[in-house]
This record gives sequence, structure tokens and C-alpha cells, in this order.
Amino acid sequence: MLGYSRRSEKHPHLSASATDRDKIKRIFRFLQELHHVKSPPVVDLALYEWKLSYDAVPRYASVQRGDAGSGFIIKVARPNESQCPRPSVAIEKWLKADWEQFGVEPEFYQRRPERRDGEPAAASRWRPGGW
Repeated sequence: MLGYSRRSEKHPHLSASATDRDKIKRIFRFLQELHHVKSPPVVDLALYEWKLSYDAVPRYASVQRGDAGSGFIIKVARPNESQCPRPSVAIEKWLKADWEQFGVEPEFYQRRPERRDGEPAAASRWRPGGW
């Protein structure tokens, strides 16, 4: 036992008697049993909403599989961050700046971006002699 009856160095006026400690133990035991009643442990794999067999675990460099002597079953490391693939040119013109930032929802222009001369970017293609 950790000596709960001793007075706390931070709070010298607080102490717990044996009766108080017993009451606290009973309260925590009650809460533990209540948790088991409200959410019983699943003992049948068929009852789980989602499952992944050990053989189906992906074989990546960031995933280590343990064995009997390793002390773990699976260890997963954070994979190296890679660059976001570039969208096609047609879509990229509609995207506002910072679309490639992780965690940022990409924003789009409501109208097509205009060229420097004020015409829509694709307008010259549709004019006679534009192609």
C-alpha cells in the first residue's frame, strides 16, 4: 500500500482513513463492474463491426510484425510524407493558391481566371484563327 493515511506534503490538512480508502475502493470497483455491464467485452470475432486478420496487415516498411519473442504484435511507424500529386492543368487553373497544403480544404475560383489582357484564359481558342 502507498501509505494513503500519511498527510500529503502539498496538502498537510488532507488525510484518508482506512474507512475512507475502503469506500473509495468500493466506488471504483462498482464503476468498473458498471462499465462491464454497459459495454461487455466482445469475445466472439464475428460480433466485431470491423476486423483485420494478421495476414491481411499490409507489408510496408513502416509496419513491423512481431513474433513470440519480440514482445509486440504489430508496430506501425509514421510513414514518410510525400508530395501531393499535381492535378491536371485544366483543374489546376481553377484551384486557388495553397491547395497542396495538408489539412487545408482546397478552394476553387467561382469564375475562370482571366489572362493578363482581360480575356478568359481559353477564349483565344474559340476565336477564328485562334487555333
